[in-house]
Parts: sequence; structure tokens; C-alpha cells
Amino acid sequence: MKTKLTTILLPVSMLAFLVAIAPAARAAFGVSFSTAVDTSTTILGGTGTFTDFPTAPAISYGNIAFMGLGSGGQIGLYLKLSQYSIPTDPYKVMADLNTPIPGGTGNFTDFALTNLSLSDTSLTFIGSGSGGQLGVYVANPSDPYRVVANLSTLIPGGSGYFTNFIPNDPYR
Repeated sequence: MKTKLTTILLPVSMLAFLVAIAPAARAAFGVSFSTAVDTSTTILGGTGTFTDFPTAPAISYGNIAFMGLGSGGQIGLYLKLSQYSIPTDPYKVMADLNTPIPGGTGNFTDFALTNLSLSDTSLTFIGSGSGGQLGVYVANPSDPYRVVANLSTLIPGGSGYFTNFIPNDPYR
């Protein structure tokens, strides 16, 4: 019985301790938090508000990239610029289902549920399209989209073409 009580009380007491010291830590270190986007944020270029954020955000120099979902199958990749950036747009659409696939045909139809990669404002992601299109792409607010590699890219120093970019994808 003592083990069960300790197992339950230890996490509860640690949580209570963290809640108790949070105001002091915030005051001592000048740390503050603000909401970048949430489920009350309107989807740019879409309808309604975000309903989910299925992957972890990527953060670089205060910029935040994230995948957002909306009702009716809306999905997109977005960039919230640092509060110190000019212009101070709320956030930018980096790619969504209305974005043409660079080096491909048609628009993106989906984005991989993998971690996004962000360097300053350059977002690297895996996207797919109709007819089995799949690739790794880079989007930057000031540059056109670029293909890093797709299924038509020869494997450098190897033989043949890439066949997949999504780790542990049971469908490929």
C-alpha cells in the first residue's frame, strides 16, 4: 500500500510544487509565454478556425512553423513570424491544399505527419499529390518553392531513384 501511495503522491506533489514556483520563476527570470495560435484562430486562405495541430511545431529565431487542420479536410503548413519581424502578419500560409506542387502536377493533397524543419523562415516538409507524387520541399516566404528531392530524383552516390521519404510508412 505504501508503494501505491508514494507512486500517486509523488507526481501530484511535484506538480503542486511547479505550480507554486511558476510565478516566482517568471518574475526572477523575466520569462513569459504567449499563445501563437490555437483553435480559436481563423485559418488564412481557408474557412473557420483550426481544429487540431497534429505535429510538434518547429521554432527558429522566434519564428514558429506548424501544421494546422480545419473542418472539411483542411490541412496546411503555416509560419508565424517572430514578434520582432516586419511585417508583423499574424502568420503566413506556407503550403496547403491550394498550393501547386513544385516540379510536379496539380496541388498538394496531403502532408506527412513528421516533424517539420525550420531554419529562420525556410520550412522543409514532406508533401504528396495525386498519382503517387511524393517529395521533400522547401518553402520560404520570399522565394519560390523548391524541390529538395522527389520520386524522380536519382539517389546521389547510389543507384536508382528515391522510393519513399516517410520513415516507417506502411503504405509505401
